[in-house]
Amino acid sequence: MANNKITLYQSTTKAVAVKVETGAYTDVTAFTGKMTVKEYASKTTTAIEKIADTDVSTFNINLTPVDTSIAAGDYVYDITMEDISTGLIKYVLIQDKMTIIDSVRY
Repeated sequence: MANNKITLYQSTTKAVAVKVETGAYTDVTAFTGKMTVKEYASKTTTAIEKIADTDVSTFNINLTPVDTSIAAGDYVYDITMEDISTGLIKYVLIQDKMTIIDSVRY
């Protein structure tokens, strides 16, 4: 598994781009990219949930200071590709850890 760990300070911005380069779905315009961040995988509530902007073969996720103003600590995240018409997950593109670092100011 590739290392896709994300580390950032509380209340900052972070851009994440996921390019789909192989397989039958290199044109992702019929899909929704979605990032879900939780304290642990089986938790039912999310810390961050963000819909990606789509550009032919890339899902672009732009986390804002509002998104990242969560408690410092370790989280898990995934980025999924969902069918626009059914809302069903087609693929889990990435799954890894996210660390929010305590900010002095916040």
